[in-house]
Amino acid sequence: MYADDTSISIATGSLPELESAVSTELANLHEWLNVNKLSLNIAKTELMLIGSRQLETCYYDWPFTYSTN
Repeated sequence: MYADDTSISIATGSLPELESAVSTELANLHEWLNVNKLSLNIAKTELMLIGSRQLETCYYDWPFTYSTN
């Protein structure tokens, strides 16, 4: 079973803060999905970063991975 239309919104002032917040929220989501016997469909999952052009260059090569372990 899958959870549909799940979204997480995070606003931070720096890339390290963003990385930490995303990591924490994904860990929370993973735990919630496990407790509720649901799965995240990685093939349909997207990450959208919104920011200024200046910050866009900082985030462009951000190595993002998600592990189900």
